[in-house]
Amino acid sequence: MSRNRASKKFLGCVAIVIGIPALLLLYAVVWPPYYRQETIRVRIVDSETKKPIPGLAVVAQWWTSSVPFGVESVMRTAEATTNAEGVFELRGWTKVRPFLRYLRDEDPKITMYKYGYESATISNRPAYVDVVDLGDGWQPVHPLKDDEMAEKYPGWRWHGIKRFFYWNRKTIALKPTKNGEEAALALEGAQFDDWNHEAPHYRNVWNDGLRRLPLGELTTLHADLYDKRLAMERNR
Repeated sequence: MSRNRASKKFLGCVAIVIGIPALLLLYAVVWPPYYRQETIRVRIVDSETKKPIPGLAVVAQWWTSSVPFGVESVMRTAEATTNAEGVFELRGWTKVRPFLRYLRDEDPKITMYKYGYESATISNRPAYVDVVDLGDGWQPVHPLKDDEMAEKYPGWRWHGIKRFFYWNRKTIALKPTKNGEEAALALEGAQFDDWNHEAPHYRNVWNDGLRRLPLGELTTLHADLYDKRLAMERNR
């Protein structure tokens, strides 16, 4: 009898040790089966005049992280441009979740740029975004934290199907640049990976900003921009 009890106890422990990881793996494989992103609309205005900023280039990326190693890769890239009212729109989409990969909580990550204004990047982590928000009762002193995001928008966390975006239907104000140094800093902040393949319009707008920036403004503090500008001049 004692042997039988010991044997059953051992088998029970084995079942727990094997079963729990197996269930977690099964969950990782089958849930969520797909992601659905709602359409994103954001209005951009001048922080001083409060007038809309048309022609602002916008690029958004959704990154996934692999299970179990956390290797990140881009799942989707989309571009947009603000219209005469300063509004850009990124159409909603539905996509089957890549095998053993999850969308990052903070995505989409959206970068905005137009020569003459500071660049900005916004994401689903408003506590870490340095822009002026004019919409929906935003309180800069008390920005939403990650846990509040999950509480306010069920399904925002990585296990949810529907993707929300904190800045959707809000108005954001960008500050005009006052001198060449600020314009150079805006260019540096707006640099974006995979321009050539994923965001050709954004690349063209960024290159236009680099062309318009006087070479004399590119000090040794902006060596990378200086080299790119020289290469641009040589290729003319």
